[in-house]
Amino acid sequence: MPPPPTDPVATCPAATLAHCGGEKFRAAAAIVGGFPAAVCPDSRAAAQHNAALRIQEAAALKVWAVESGYLLDGAEFERRWREQGEMGGSENCIYYDEATGRVWKRNRIDVFHLSWRQFFDRLLLHSLYFPEAPLRFEGVVEHEGQLDGVLSQPDIVGSRGAWRSETEAMMATRGFSRRSGDDYQDERLNIEDLHSGNVLVTADGTLLVIDPVIYPR
Repeated sequence: MPPPPTDPVATCPAATLAHCGGEKFRAAAAIVGGFPAAVCPDSRAAAQHNAALRIQEAAALKVWAVESGYLLDGAEFERRWREQGEMGGSENCIYYDEATGRVWKRNRIDVFHLSWRQFFDRLLLHSLYFPEAPLRFEGVVEHEGQLDGVLSQPDIVGSRGAWRSETEAMMATRGFSRRSGDDYQDERLNIEDLHSGNVLVTADGTLLVIDPVIYPR
């Protein structure tokens, strides 16, 4: 597997960048790349720093999205999500779009990310390590007083969820060992949350990772 890039967008292969959303992804990632990095949340001051940072990043992204036409219709997303049974969890609200055959996700940045920069880095790392089910940045929406990211992904049809032993074997071929539960690591990255709902087995026995949590160690 490729090493995680030190400057993910600048060193991103063209095919991976296209999976992530192409120039739309590059432009949005460049905006947040101009802000200071988040810090490890090991104190109240660090948590406050990261919260303030996300607000500043979101304000800049909103300006870009309005100017570029990527501030999406939040009410329409909410309607379609509710009509399909309010699928998703704490991080993502999800609906299926029949016209494109893709699953659309409204992502709460603050659930798993310290900053918007980390959100874009995770999206890129997903497409580098799991190109079989790439995530594509579509834009942003306003929801409940904050800015959320919007992603889409090909609709992955699995026969069942993967057993932990199957996922562990698959990750071992990619150089990762299981740390505990459904969490894996190598010398560079942690890849977590690979439970049976996030790793699907297709009819031909292929394992597809659809929604991992990835971050540098």
